[in-house]
Amino acid sequence: ARQTTTARLSPNGQYVASTDITGMVRVWHTQDVQGYTHKIALERPSIAGAPTDLAWGPESKRILVVGPGAGTMGAVFFIDGGNSCGTISGSSKKLTSCDLRPCRPYTAVTVSEDLSTAFLAGPPYKWKHSQTNNTRYPNCVRFNPSGSHFCVVGQDKKIWLADGKTGEKTTEFELAHKGGVYQCSWSDQGDRILTASGDKTCKIWDVSTGKAVTSFSFGTTVNDQQLGCVWQGNFLVSLSLGGQLKYMDPNSGKIVKVLEGHQKDIKSVTYHKASNSLYTGSYTSRLVRWDVDTGDNERVDSKHSNSVISLENAGTDVYSTGLDDTFRITGGIAEKSSVSIGARPFNMGSSRKTEGVAVVGAYDEKVRLIKSG
Repeated sequence: ARQTTTARLSPNGQYVASTDITGMVRVWHTQDVQGYTHKIALERPSIAGAPTDLAWGPESKRILVVGPGAGTMGAVFFIDGGNSCGTISGSSKKLTSCDLRPCRPYTAVTVSEDLSTAFLAGPPYKWKHSQTNNTRYPNCVRFNPSGSHFCVVGQDKKIWLADGKTGEKTTEFELAHKGGVYQCSWSDQGDRILTASGDKTCKIWDVSTGKAVTSFSFGTTVNDQQLGCVWQGNFLVSLSLGGQLKYMDPNSGKIVKVLEGHQKDIKSVTYHKASNSLYTGSYTSRLVRWDVDTGDNERVDSKHSNSVISLENAGTDVYSTGLDDTFRITGGIAEKSSVSIGARPFNMGSSRKTEGVAVVGAYDEKVRLIKSG
């Protein structure tokens, strides 16, 4: 398995396309096919490097992938067989984002670290013209659902719109964000835009006035920077640097749901019968509780400072040991108590008959018997 760099759902909802750091593209079925769950429909190389973005054609038949490349910085191909229907070149630096127009004429637009926005006629997507409206890297470009306009956001805090047919700039929003803008997403009606920024906010913009109508604030830490967002039907979701997915209510301006999984290898897992949930511990010391029925999760307030290597169901509680040489007891999502083991643990077991008793093995060749923490 290799690190994933991009992923997008097809317009018809039947596929997910993803790319990895080697430039490999995989297209997955979202539904069971011939008895297989998430069967791969296509697997093929795209560009020579780690892709930065991909886009689907309106009929869910072709994909555009862009990134650093080597001469060719983008590739367009059909998911049925993987045959090429164009390549993207002409930029002097890495392409950072792309999109395909959702109606005829099927044009494409790309943005680059050379600060240019390129408009391409296609297929087979040949360069038509470029413009430079950003003073720092443009991060994302997206067409609206009707294809009448596209939006570009960038590290220079700008948000600007262009005509979807000609590619010419039409509007720029004033004082958009206080930090770089990393991504944008249109509403289904195309009258509003959701943006995510390094200033730790997401904003909803009225396209007709160029004004922000709703603002969501996420905190004050570095991990609260918002790096991605999507507006899918009634769902508005943002992604933070800390790895949290947050669901936003556009009417109240409030965050209504938070999902937070793991960003590094999962090292331990246990089933907690009392709450019908799974507890997982990771390499980064993060402990997460998952609802078995719904898949919803919440981060446990654990004080482990190193990898959580062992978890045990203990009646109403959960026991954990970590490479910070500690044994900890968690109740629900809150830590209740802890004790220093005094050596590096390698495994743990708990009594099935006597609640509150655990045995911990350590690399100093000693076994610890722990009662009620």
